[in-house]
Amino acid sequence: MQQTNKLEYLGGQVNTLLAFVAASIQAHPDPQKLHAAYRRSAELQESITLNAAVPEDYLRGQRDTSAGIEKVFKLLAEHKSP
Repeated sequence: MQQTNKLEYLGGQVNTLLAFVAASIQAHPDPQKLHAAYRRSAELQESITLNAAVPEDYLRGQRDTSAGIEKVFKLLAEHKSP
């Protein structure tokens, strides 16, 4: 698989996982509690990553994916609002 194909493949995987995250949030009995737990986990994971020798692109990917998950939480919260 060529480098471009690998990146496109990974992009498809991330989008699929974000769809699963959205479904999980919608099905969760307390999305706000889930969001708080996610934020704690994401912050912990980022602090672990910052203390490791990882490439900047890895860290950027982690932050971009986390931002995507935060966007899902926000959109679903707005959708549920009366």
